[in-house]
Amino acid sequence: MPNSHTVLISGAGQLGSRYLQGLASCKMPVRILVRDLSEEALQRAKQRWMEVKDSNSPQGVSFATGLDGLPREVDVCIVATTADVRPAAVRGIARRGRIRYWILEKLLAQNLDGLDEFRSVVDGAEGTWVNMVRRVIPWHQEIRQAIGVRKQLHVELHGGFWGLACNGIHLIDHVTWLSGERLHSIDASRLDPVWVDTKRAGFQEVTGTLQATYSSGTTLLLSATRDKLPADYSVRYSVIDVQNGTRWTISERDGFANCSDGRRVEGRMKLQSELTGRLVDGILAEGECDLTTFEESAEMHRIFLKALLK
Repeated sequence: MPNSHTVLISGAGQLGSRYLQGLASCKMPVRILVRDLSEEALQRAKQRWMEVKDSNSPQGVSFATGLDGLPREVDVCIVATTADVRPAAVRGIARRGRIRYWILEKLLAQNLDGLDEFRSVVDGAEGTWVNMVRRVIPWHQEIRQAIGVRKQLHVELHGGFWGLACNGIHLIDHVTWLSGERLHSIDASRLDPVWVDTKRAGFQEVTGTLQATYSSGTTLLLSATRDKLPADYSVRYSVIDVQNGTRWTISERDGFANCSDGRRVEGRMKLQSELTGRLVDGILAEGECDLTTFEESAEMHRIFLKALLK
């Protein structure tokens, strides 16, 4: 494909196949390479691509179970493998050639050694980001503007078995973005001592309460129980402006953010398939992206992983 950019997706599971669907809306011509060890995952990704592919689309796609045939330079590499193999996947890709830009899924790694391995591999790239999607969702950008950045906040989320270990880093990053502060420390002393097996073999979750403290006094309280709540249960969280006492109640499932002073911001969470095209177009055109930079996210991951592993 002449004058096209190359985008590699490593990991064609549920999330990777949604990234693939999103690339159908790229305005720039891209040659898409999808790699996964599982033939089943590749078949599902092919089906999802056919659901959105436009017959006039300039995008071309190839699927394979190995890394053979990768070009010496890839413009954007999206790493959507599971966390246990993510550092090794990134290392294997980097050995094949030069990656200009990386988009990485969370958790970056399951231990500090994996985090260090990431840093050594992506160090020479022109740009690396971690997919903390709230930063690029218009609704959340409106909420952030309504709350006002650079304010001391207290944020609380209480729920059932919502995935504190897997998804907690999203909320930690979210509060960093809302407050404009840096994560300072995490107190994990109130987490339950026994971890819980998940449906995915070899993966575990944690319950209990975790508290994060930020550089200018903002705090985040995350709580999870073992209760398997109904599918329509809505995890809501509150954002309190410490100075004036106003409280925002945010429900991502129901699409509202209500403030105690009567203000309301309505919207919705966008799907990954709706976000990827715009993100990749921006990276290819400007070399920039509003997602969390690797350096900023790695710092948060390190504090979070240390607390959980302890």
